[in-house]
Amino acid sequence: MDNQTPSNKLLLRGSIILLIISALFTSSQLSGCLGIYQCLNCTYLSLLLIPLFLAMILMKTYPDNLTERRKVQEEELKTLYSEAIRYSDSNTKSYALDEAEKLKKNEIKLELDALPLRLALADIYPETVLVSKIRYELNLLQEYTDVDDEPLFEDWSDRIEDLFREIENEEREKNEKKEKVFKKLRAELKTLREQVAQYEKTWAEGEMIFKRVLYWAASTAIIFTLVGILPIIHPNGNGLLSISHWGALGIAGALLQVLVAIRDPNMPELGETKGKQVLQQTILGIVIGGLASVLLYAALSGEILAGKIFPQIPISLKTESFWINTGGSIFWGLTAGFSLRIFAGLIGIAESGFMKKDIT
Repeated sequence: MDNQTPSNKLLLRGSIILLIISALFTSSQLSGCLGIYQCLNCTYLSLLLIPLFLAMILMKTYPDNLTERRKVQEEELKTLYSEAIRYSDSNTKSYALDEAEKLKKNEIKLELDALPLRLALADIYPETVLVSKIRYELNLLQEYTDVDDEPLFEDWSDRIEDLFREIENEEREKNEKKEKVFKKLRAELKTLREQVAQYEKTWAEGEMIFKRVLYWAASTAIIFTLVGILPIIHPNGNGLLSISHWGALGIAGALLQVLVAIRDPNMPELGETKGKQVLQQTILGIVIGGLASVLLYAALSGEILAGKIFPQIPISLKTESFWINTGGSIFWGLTAGFSLRIFAGLIGIAESGFMKKDIT
């Protein structure tokens, strides 16, 4: 919390304390601890406050965590400083070393802070070192490249390889144009390092967003599942699941779908833009998932849908099929939020019914 303002620090600490209190109170209510007043409505409130406080904590810790993620490693800084000393001469000494001194004065050294020194070093690398450095930067660029950006990497690779071949030709012919080719190569290294530095920044931002969505979605999925089945597991619950419980289960199902998508091993590391896309998809999924479960509940209670695979809505405590209907409600509440096909199917049923009514 080094970069936090006093008000932000106070808000963060308060959120942590309230989160712990809400979690402890919820645990005591669900466990039915003797000597503690059992309040069903208070348990609903404490459960719903947990995602709120967790979101506040994740938001307030984001800047510091992002700064820590973007910091240049100490070993890498030492390498840059030593290169500035090793490759500087009487003509370029002040330029490279001045950038190194400026960087040393920075209390926090991020990738964009180190970029001026990297650009200065590109001008003073010996020819053999220059070739190895540009190949290294190309490998870094490839690591940050996903399917959508492959043409960009291929363009970079082709341009650099063309320059390498041109250098080889000039060496064989002992042509004086060789130095001009190396100047082009140094210019390409500078541009490439700028590109890589920007990727490092945006991907660090995306990674932080990605992790926060993951932590919040996993925790909140559990919380809304508990909200959805609270009348069954709370000592003071009546065991009946209403339309609001179906909505809570739908939200839990939508968050489960987000977690399933995130854990895809084929998903590349996310840049900032795609990290924000995951956040947007999570918010949209919550809205759609909750509404889909509510629509399914309404369709079942209105007998628009019926069948052995569906529970009988509303559920009655007096029937022998109470637990069958309860289990079916939990299953379909979660599944409706998880699957967009169910939501689309419900809309399709409504549209087909409307068209039939219109024709008659």
